[in-house]
Amino acid sequence: MGIDYGADDARMSFTTEMATNDLAALMDEKLKPGCIVGVESTFPYYATRLLEEHARPAQIQVIDDLLYQLRLVKSRAEIELIVRARRSLTKTVMELAQNLRLGWVAWN
Repeated sequence: MGIDYGADDARMSFTTEMATNDLAALMDEKLKPGCIVGVESTFPYYATRLLEEHARPAQIQVIDDLLYQLRLVKSRAEIELIVRARRSLTKTVMELAQNLRLGWVAWN
C-alpha cells in the first residue's frame, strides 16, 4: 500500500486467525530455539503460548523497565513530530476556547 512504517517487518492481517498465523510465521523465521525473548508484562497469554510453541525460547523475560527507559530516548525526527503535534494541539485548543462559554451547553 506504499506506507513506510519504519519497521523491519510489517504484515497486514484482516482477521485474528490471519494475525495469529502471521505472528507464528514471524516467530519461526526470526527466533531460534533456546533464545531469550523479552516481552512487556501486558504481552497476551495466547501470544506467549504461541511463542513457546514456535520459538521454544530458553527464557521469556518481562522487560517493562527497559522498554520504559528506551521510550524516553527520542530521535530528532520524533522530537520534531512532538513539536508539530504540540503546535497543532495548541492551535486547536485556542480556536475551541473562543467558542466555549461557562455553563453553556449546545445540543443538536
